[in-house]
Amino acid sequence: MNGDRLDLDLSGVALRVEGIGASWCGWLREHWGPFVGSGPCDPFLTVVVEEGAAKLEGDWDPKSMRSTLSALGARYTLAEGSAHVDGSGRATVRLAAGLQQRGYWAMQNLIRACLAWSLPGRGGALLHAAGLVVDGRAFVMVGAEGAGKTTWSALGARDGAHVVSDDLVLIDGVGAQPVVAGAPFRSTAQGELRPGRWPLAALLFPHHGTSTAVAPIPVMLGQARVAANLPFIAEGIEQDARIGDLVERLAGETPCAQLTFGLEGSFLPALRSWPRR
Repeated sequence: MNGDRLDLDLSGVALRVEGIGASWCGWLREHWGPFVGSGPCDPFLTVVVEEGAAKLEGDWDPKSMRSTLSALGARYTLAEGSAHVDGSGRATVRLAAGLQQRGYWAMQNLIRACLAWSLPGRGGALLHAAGLVVDGRAFVMVGAEGAGKTTWSALGARDGAHVVSDDLVLIDGVGAQPVVAGAPFRSTAQGELRPGRWPLAALLFPHHGTSTAVAPIPVMLGQARVAANLPFIAEGIEQDARIGDLVERLAGETPCAQLTFGLEGSFLPALRSWPRR
């Protein structure tokens, strides 16, 4: 690796990656192209990538990440290396030497973890969720793997909604109302990947049925479900007051509801008629 640097604009959340070689810089430009910055930025988070500080152990398994969390910082460890982040606005990713694509994907995963730990500092979050934009407003379906996020996203796209992501949704909380920010984090969703900031209209929790139905849920239940779907930081909620404050604000100030939907018909009319705030 060398001193190559790439500035990224995640729809208002500036991210800088330093220390990557030309090939990884090129891959990031290819995969995160719409979010490559076009001018000087004041990064919210700077990630410095170093090589050779870890010994490769085990097979590629991004779900095997281990974490140590506190209010002062976090350390994340994969077979390929580790990352450390704190409240200074800088993080360090150290990877085993000689890794090619495997190291690149590990770097992406560790960057996401560092971003997830940092975002509560600005009232934001990465959520295990899918996001749809309907008539200029964002609706976010929260749920773990297998909850139906990808199916919901595909059905929404079929009927004309824009899919922000079907896996990880970036929520920015710097304003009076949380917004969903376009970011290059998705699983299988197809379609245009683009920057954008959309007001968060509702947090939805999936239920499968034969016809569309919307039912409000208690605030405390919404908060519990949000807390369970904060990847990379959920287990630190008792040690880090920022996370608890985030959950209370996000699910306390945003309408939460159970959305029942099926493969037939469309749930978009129910979202279009959602009361505006």
